[in-house]
Amino acid sequence: MPQNNYCLIKTNKIYEELYDILEDNELVMDRPNDKDNIKYQIQKLLNSYFDKKNISLSNIFDTTEETLSDFMCNITNDEEENLQGNTLLMYANSNAMYEIVFMEQLNINKNDDELNQFSAIGNIELSPIYGNTAIIKSSYNEKTLISSIVLKEDIEEIFINNFYHMGVLINTDGSFKELEFTGENPNIVIGNNFKMMQSLQLFGLQFVCFNDDEKQENILASILYGNNIKGRMFVAVLCPITNKRFWSINIEFINNVLKLLKFTTGTPEQKKIISELDKELDNDKMINPFFLIKKYSV
Repeated sequence: MPQNNYCLIKTNKIYEELYDILEDNELVMDRPNDKDNIKYQIQKLLNSYFDKKNISLSNIFDTTEETLSDFMCNITNDEEENLQGNTLLMYANSNAMYEIVFMEQLNINKNDDELNQFSAIGNIELSPIYGNTAIIKSSYNEKTLISSIVLKEDIEEIFINNFYHMGVLINTDGSFKELEFTGENPNIVIGNNFKMMQSLQLFGLQFVCFNDDEKQENILASILYGNNIKGRMFVAVLCPITNKRFWSINIEFINNVLKLLKFTTGTPEQKKIISELDKELDNDKMINPFFLIKKYSV
């Protein structure tokens, strides 16, 4: 039986604190030369939160029910009424997904002092979340989702992904390169020769592609985009369901997508795999396409 835990995130103003740190150190997100220093400052800030127990990892439990029960005991009290539990997707990649669990007190207006900035800015809805919250982790294992242990490194990855995102450059020789960018403008990293293309919907995700339109044909980019592509193509992905922010992808993810696209015109057995994938995407109201893409490509 897989063991699991949660990460308790107490009410915080972590984004305001980070903004002040960057201003004091004259650091700018859009300046590539500042990236390493900014990540160092983020790690330092998170370490201070762990040191003060404003962010903390729980004990390890044998069941998800025990984990959630412990969390509820830590964030609720007898004076609170009309509480409703809620869960939102926070982040996912080719290996795991992270959800934020929180309690809402219905019909009561909260003030900004109770805002949990880490959780509010980190969820895919960008929904304001108040009070203490928990992050739980699920990993992809042999085509199933299993509860997993949240590590300090996971919290760091989630936090950094709010600012820095990984995309994949598809070269004309069939090679790939992972490139990290920040904000909403990958051109700062890939260069102004790349022009944004029409967005692409694939397997429950919105792909944002940029092409430098050189003379040489790009076979893999053409397969991915479903049209004849010449020159290099940079691929980024928006978060599922809301498309409100960029998320990180890697070469493994692109290879899995290309494999599934080949299934669409493959053998009857391969076409059946795509049909099953489409059914799951249609039936799942809280889609985690990263899991489904991995599930059906391996």
